[in-house]
Amino acid sequence: MPRQVRWAGNPVKTAPYNGAGPLTPRHSFDVWTELAHGRSKPWTLADLLAAKTFRATVFGQKSLRWV
Repeated sequence: MPRQVRWAGNPVKTAPYNGAGPLTPRHSFDVWTELAHGRSKPWTLADLLAAKTFRATVFGQKSLRWV
């Protein structure tokens, strides 16, 4: 299922420059949105805790300190 991802600027858009002054980032970081296909959803806190518990079960309690 595609999901909407918001970025700080379009990575493929070139910055127009006419040589009449310094470049400024005023509009270069305008929000750019794309639909991401073929990506997993971000992990929730519950997902991270479950993975941490699983790892601790498999590798022992000392692995808990590395998360």
